[in-house]
Amino acid sequence: MKKDKNAPKKPMAPFFCYQAKRRPEIKAATPEISNNDIISNMAAEWRGLTPEQQAPFVKETEAHKQRY
Repeated sequence: MKKDKNAPKKPMAPFFCYQAKRRPEIKAATPEISNNDIISNMAAEWRGLTPEQQAPFVKETEAHKQRY
């Protein structure tokens, strides 16, 4: 079965919503940093966030799920 090219994309996980917001900030602050280091830093930051701090990204994911 072929995939429909016009089908909506699956919703992003909350971490990826966080990553989409945070990556440009990290890249602007330290342009020489590698992608692996950026991801490692963001993963550590994400684990350190409280559920209240993660809530906006969870809500964004829920909004994506409603559209999907």
